[in-house]
Amino acid sequence: MGKTQKRKASASPSTETGDDALKKKQKIREPKSQEEMRKSFKEVKDICKNIRDLLKKLPKKTDVPGVFAKWQKTTQSKWSKSTHLYSWNKNDILAGQCVQTEDNCWAISFYRQWYALMKIKGVAGANLTIEKIMDGVPLFYQAKNRTLKSIQHLVDFMKNEGYVEEILVHNKPEEESQSEDFEGLVERLLLDAPLVVEIDQFPSYFTSQGKDLLHPTSTELKRQAYEEYPSHLALLTGHGYLLEEGKEPLEFWELYDSYGIDWGYSGLTWILKGHGLIKSAYEMRVNRQE
Repeated sequence: MGKTQKRKASASPSTETGDDALKKKQKIREPKSQEEMRKSFKEVKDICKNIRDLLKKLPKKTDVPGVFAKWQKTTQSKWSKSTHLYSWNKNDILAGQCVQTEDNCWAISFYRQWYALMKIKGVAGANLTIEKIMDGVPLFYQAKNRTLKSIQHLVDFMKNEGYVEEILVHNKPEEESQSEDFEGLVERLLLDAPLVVEIDQFPSYFTSQGKDLLHPTSTELKRQAYEEYPSHLALLTGHGYLLEEGKEPLEFWELYDSYGIDWGYSGLTWILKGHGLIKSAYEMRVNRQE
């Protein structure tokens, strides 16, 4: 038999291991220069500062009980639905009922806001009334039906008489993309005290006497683009969300209106939240009186 010759495997001189090839493919990073190091360090410091500033705005541990004490959970409420509500409607913070007989919702609402602030600050001997507000604003600035021509006239009266330090006006931005930020601002202000807000008075609001969640019809929203609806002022006292089995949760604002105890539920009603229905919010600032 012939001898079987073994073939020698010839190794190619360019053969490389997998690790060597991987190393060649990887880009070797040069060490960072001092300037790059300083820039990176500054970016980290800025991020940490932003986080610290954000944490300062959050409720402190001592504030949490006071904040969440205002939340009410109702499973079988007057609304016949499960609701979760943050509201100032307790502890005698709100002034008594009042039926609007003229277009003086402005006087009623700002009196109620001032009254609530006095209660929150623990100031006794409140001497302001709805009548004093209406008489304090010159008739020249009021229409025949007592409609106020400009809120600034009321602000001037309350500041000049020492009832308030300032009343700041927060208007809804024209850009729809900023509406969410505006409503977030209103929520934050509401943590401190009730607010006077301005809304459009749509005709459909009166069909249920305030006993349903109020929201404009699709027709009213279309007409709003070229038709001006009357403005109305009310006291914003809370916000929450409505849960009904088989339906999407609905967010709402709680309003203390000026149509008497038979309107809504003891004068309180809800309007749809998250749809830009609040046009303006008025932040009242007062000095604590001893």
